[in-house]
Amino acid sequence: MGVISHFPCWKWFVFNILALLATFRGQAVGSPIEVAPNPTLDAVRQKHHLPGLVAARIQGHHHNHAAIIAQVAGVRKFGNDTKMTTSDTFHLGSLTKAMTATLIALLISDRQNGLGWNTTVSEALPHLTGIAPEHGSTSLSMLAAHHAGFNDTALILQDLPLWIAIANGTYTLTEGRRLIAERAFATQPITSPGSSYLYSNLGYMVLGHLVDVHYPNGGWERFIREHLWNPLGMKDCGLGPVPQKTPESITNPWPHLPGSPDPVPVPPDTDLPSVMGPAGTAHCTIESYAKFLSLHLDAFLGKETSFLPPSAFHVLHTPYSTLAGSPLTGGAGDIYTPGGWLLVPDDGVNGQYLLHDGTNSMNYAWALVVRGREESYFIATNVGGADQAMSDVAEGLFAGSLGL
Repeated sequence: MGVISHFPCWKWFVFNILALLATFRGQAVGSPIEVAPNPTLDAVRQKHHLPGLVAARIQGHHHNHAAIIAQVAGVRKFGNDTKMTTSDTFHLGSLTKAMTATLIALLISDRQNGLGWNTTVSEALPHLTGIAPEHGSTSLSMLAAHHAGFNDTALILQDLPLWIAIANGTYTLTEGRRLIAERAFATQPITSPGSSYLYSNLGYMVLGHLVDVHYPNGGWERFIREHLWNPLGMKDCGLGPVPQKTPESITNPWPHLPGSPDPVPVPPDTDLPSVMGPAGTAHCTIESYAKFLSLHLDAFLGKETSFLPPSAFHVLHTPYSTLAGSPLTGGAGDIYTPGGWLLVPDDGVNGQYLLHDGTNSMNYAWALVVRGREESYFIATNVGGADQAMSDVAEGLFAGSLGL
């Protein structure tokens, strides 16, 4: 069974510099049903030196009252006996990107906004000054599918004082994203926009800025809550570090850095800068996040939803290379969609599935939406650098060896 491992969400040292600065209308999804521990899951956890590990199967979709079956192994904090549970809150990292892309689809579906996936940045954000001529054709779909030609590391390092000022509160989050967008588009791209795939958190921050512009009363942070989480009943989602009752308590999983070999706990309020929210700072319980996965599963199965029209989900679930008619290169860019998903071909699960992973370098999560089985999977751990462990668990879910 071929499970594609993700690509670096950010350069490690940049992650560490910035992180340390710093009405139910759809899915009838129930609370997780925790099954008896299976030694296979704990064996994966121990093999990869993870503090805790959870795997969940979300069966069916909202018309059939989706059920969550979950299993957990390990602890919330290495060196402490407090067990991780299936009702804990988990950091989603770049799984936030699919949420932001869904918000962009909502803006586009409102014709009064005058937006489309092929709308250029200069058309969508005319207030940005000094856009480099090479970015004249950069579109919203290119940003969402990582085809804008951004070199994230170089752009961050050249503007590091700005990032530090944003982290220190000199600018609001909306002001910060506007300034970052201006600097990014004033710089010549390293590849011609639309021509090649370069994974970029900055692209999703620009999309977040677009939401800020269209929703000035609270920006992206309020828009995601009022137009995605609340309508879907995702009541246990939030932004930033996974919450704890007190700074020293262990009421949810603590973040960890990979160690040699044991994981190293870091303060629970450590996360990416808040300005990066649209790219990767959401957290949710499994029950809440399952509602988002069930929405996308429903649409992936071709079912009508009240949330977005089928044409919107078609774009969210179709690779940019297919939509643009671009030549294939054999890499992740061939299957990355403007919806913040990889569309992975796999005959072993009766066709294709949607996949993404997310990490803030201190947590790791995977989401899979499997059309051929009419179910979704969620996997999470509270330490970074766990891509192989995630792949091992996904293989176990596909093979049915985890007892879920």
